[in-house]
Amino acid sequence: GFDNLAHEAFASLKIAAQYDFVNGDLDVANGADRGEGSHGNSTLSVIGGYSEGMLVGPAYGATYLLGKTEDSTRETPVEEDHWAAAAEWAEAAGADVISSSLGYLTYDTGFRSYTPAQLDGDTAVSTRAADLAAERGVVVVNSAGNAGFDPTHNTLGAPADGHGVVAVGAVDA
Repeated sequence: GFDNLAHEAFASLKIAAQYDFVNGDLDVANGADRGEGSHGNSTLSVIGGYSEGMLVGPAYGATYLLGKTEDSTRETPVEEDHWAAAAEWAEAAGADVISSSLGYLTYDTGFRSYTPAQLDGDTAVSTRAADLAAERGVVVVNSAGNAGFDPTHNTLGAPADGHGVVAVGAVDA
């Protein structure tokens, strides 16, 4: 969620539109009351925040569309549908870049998770949506995954496995 858009780092942020794909409303800043966290705020400040002498995001001055697709109270496949809907919304609105910091690999009990073999760039709903956006000229940037090293399988999550997706990862905290 984007629960602190009143922060000084966002004072000059240009927001063209926003939509909460989880709750089906325009309130992307309602994280705390629904347990939805503020990871969106953190990533937005890294890309587009500005605070004199402290922070200049590389896309400072850009115009933003804010779409919330994650329900941090659970991890279910519907979140991929939310992500796909948000990607379609962003592309239709003229977005040049989609940047998201999320990944789909394992789901809550009762839902089928992905196997490493299924992270092939062609299977996951969010991956296919990301590749469609990329085919339409949108640069899609996504976190590679935050699961860390696993000696038994790749921890890359969808949609970072997309053929047209720029997957970004780190080697340590």
